[in-house]
Amino acid sequence: VYTFDCELQNGGFDQLLSNLGAQCIEISAELAKLGLELERDLLQRALSWIPTEIVGGKPSALRRHLVKLMDNEAYCNEVSLLDEIYHSNSRVNETLREFVCTKSTCKIRA
Repeated sequence: VYTFDCELQNGGFDQLLSNLGAQCIEISAELAKLGLELERDLLQRALSWIPTEIVGGKPSALRRHLVKLMDNEAYCNEVSLLDEIYHSNSRVNETLREFVCTKSTCKIRA
């Protein structure tokens, strides 16, 4: 989840999908476990642009698909909107900080 936030802060959902690919499915489940439903929903919306077999397949196939999507105005508009919503409303940092502070054996490693 920390890496999810870092990717979004650095380059948005397009970068997140390109760099993490199949890990996004696992991240989605972890966001739900932490009660980060908005963030999970945004990730699911971003993932909806990519066929499941590509998300879980070879990274090169995912990158080719994302390059093609960059020519799709609707995709670009959607990703920009998702980025804006995330940056305006995300609770990831606060949630992770609270989680770590309440769990004595928990650490954040970056």
